[in-house]
Amino acid sequence: MEKGFNEGNNCLMCRNQILTGSDGDVLGCRRHDEGMSCKFEQRGMTLYEILADIPQDEIIGDNIIRAYSKINSPIYKKIICTVSGGYDSDIVIDICTKCDKEKKIEYVWFNTGLEYQATKDHLKELEHRYGIEIKERKPKKPIPVACKENGLPFLSKKVSEFIGRLQRYGFKWEDRPFDELYKEYPKCKAALRWWCNKWGEGSQFNISRNKYLKEYMIDNPPIDVRFSADCCKFGKKDVLHEELRSGEYDLNINGMRKFEGGARGTIYNSCFKENEGGCDMYMPVWWYLDSTKEVYRNHYKIERSLCYEEYGLRRTGCAGCPYGRNFEEELEIIEKYEPNLFKAVNNIFGKSYSYTRNYRRYATFMKAFEKEADHREEEHS
Repeated sequence: MEKGFNEGNNCLMCRNQILTGSDGDVLGCRRHDEGMSCKFEQRGMTLYEILADIPQDEIIGDNIIRAYSKINSPIYKKIICTVSGGYDSDIVIDICTKCDKEKKIEYVWFNTGLEYQATKDHLKELEHRYGIEIKERKPKKPIPVACKENGLPFLSKKVSEFIGRLQRYGFKWEDRPFDELYKEYPKCKAALRWWCNKWGEGSQFNISRNKYLKEYMIDNPPIDVRFSADCCKFGKKDVLHEELRSGEYDLNINGMRKFEGGARGTIYNSCFKENEGGCDMYMPVWWYLDSTKEVYRNHYKIERSLCYEEYGLRRTGCAGCPYGRNFEEELEIIEKYEPNLFKAVNNIFGKSYSYTRNYRRYATFMKAFEKEADHREEEHS
């Protein structure tokens, strides 16, 4: 037997027998034949066994103890772990397979209809590596359809949601006081508060959060393009809620992190929340920093997808999403590695890309114009 394949353990130790030989030994094991290391013996380890081989990192140590306690709690009879094929998700799967003594966890992936082929391939590799099944769930309305029927994403979910609501009620994109606009558009209160910066000084829900966006939209009203945040709703959110209801799960495990940015970092204040969407929710890597992920990856030799290792992407998920600040860079990568997907995302998101590019050029011009005006004012003072 290849040295180090099972680290001296008999293959009967494997807690997932589907890839072992018929006699419970290495003969006939597909992993061994392919020269792969054996990780199945890690499944359902005792806490003592896990802690005997953890990196010297306080966040990871605390996280492992907490994860073991949550996953093996008798309160939870059926657990779902939603996976994406991304970096954070890979670490969550590794944690779960270590801690899940009774194999209570079911792994589910939501295919939005706009995924990297490298992600799909990676999910198959994860199934093979850990001896798990990752169930695929498709949306009732894939992202390409949702964008065509409901509108395109632009800048962020909240911005898209507010613009979409104003568009549905025929807003004229004019700079008038909130009270006047509210009388004319009484069903758009939240969106008008965004437009008029009435969510409070410095609020992330004000349009001023995106500098010069209001001025740009007044000068360039979105007449030929509709915006909406519904692609995320139909592509993932609604499908997840349906899965939680129909699967009768007690605990939902996901890979959200506080420090990855975005609105999610402000919604929750801990890694656990009771009765979130019909069942409890636990986020094992909630407190992980980017540096923590690297420590974990190097120690446990986590193999990430080609999206990271070859393409050089910083994030995965819906390919070419206009919400990404670096979508231009991502488009260059998609064109190089997945040209068919490049054509698809441009057909779907093209108008949003164009509106975003024009806004960025406008903001750059306005910033330079104001800087020059301030400079002239200083010279004459």
